[in-house]
Amino acid sequence: MLLHRQEMIIHQKGFLKSPDLDAAPNWTLPPLNMIKINIDAAISARSNLSVVSGVCRDASGAVLRWGVSILRGILKVEVAEAKAVPFGIQQASEVPSKVLFVESDAANFISRLLHPESAIDPIHVIIDDCLAETASRTVQFQHVRRHCNQVAHASAK
Repeated sequence: MLLHRQEMIIHQKGFLKSPDLDAAPNWTLPPLNMIKINIDAAISARSNLSVVSGVCRDASGAVLRWGVSILRGILKVEVAEAKAVPFGIQQASEVPSKVLFVESDAANFISRLLHPESAIDPIHVIIDDCLAETASRTVQFQHVRRHCNQVAHASAK
């Protein structure tokens, strides 16, 4: 299980912070009373758009909510991956759980979420939005390998 693999530290505002960014080797069920959100993004330069997706699952692995959104004019991978995070969190907004576990295969963006003070640029605005959106919940952000994120990845395609 992913949570016992790492030593977790409670971070301010109820965020759980992982001390390392090693990706999980396989997709795992979230713990009881926790919702796992897998997010991803895909870019289509030819169509001048990005597609973001979010899939919310419970401790049994059942899909509770999912969705995709088209973002016209966004062709930078990091921006699209960043916008996928608040989209996934919004998918979970009506799911009755105070604890979220957000997984993405975008290692750079997850690292920046865990260390929001590291840069100030347009991505930082999205990071601030993600942190504000989750202020009332305990959230863990985790990088996972692409094969652990297949449902969200396929949805974004």
